[in-house]
Parts: sequence; structure tokens; C-alpha cells
Amino acid sequence: DSPMAATGAPHGSSWARLLHAPPEPRRTPLRPDGKDNADAFVLEGLLSEKECRALIRASEEGGYEELKTYRKSYRSNFRAIRTDAELASKLFVRARRALPATCA
Repeated sequence: DSPMAATGAPHGSSWARLLHAPPEPRRTPLRPDGKDNADAFVLEGLLSEKECRALIRASEEGGYEELKTYRKSYRSNFRAIRTDAELASKLFVRARRALPATCA
């Protein structure tokens, strides 16, 4: 029995305006030995603290919907699905500087 159920429709947003001067993201490897690994890493510094606060505020103002992707007995929470091609593009441009060449 799959936990999947009907999915909610995404809503459009225009949050790219919340991004300002791009920070310099850093790739931090997730390997215990500290060696770089293109398969598992964290991009730190992709957003400034100010940008994080602005995006959180915008998401809270837009509201959240009950999760419909999974049965409540499996997972119960609220979420906001947004589609924002301009925001996605700006984030990718920032991230590209720290991504392995195979991703960028």
C-alpha cells in the first residue's frame, strides 16, 4: 500500500525580487574524511541571512496548505509549493559557481 495520495497544485510566486547582492557560495563535502566529493556536498552561503528572512516571511504571508501527497498516518504537515522560474534561475546562477562542472 503506497503512502502517496493526490498532490496539491503549485502556486506562482515572484520572489526573485527578494534576492540582492549575490553571496559567494561554498561547497562543503559531506565525506567523513573531508575529501571533496561531487556526489554529496552542502552549498553554504547560497543565500544571505537577510534573503533567508525575506523568503521565509514571503512564504508565511502566502500561507501553507495541508500536505496531500502522503496519507496522514504516514506524514502529516503543511507546505507551500511555489513555481518561480526567475527565482530558480537566479539561484542556479549563484550555485553554478560552486557546483562540479558536470552539474553546471
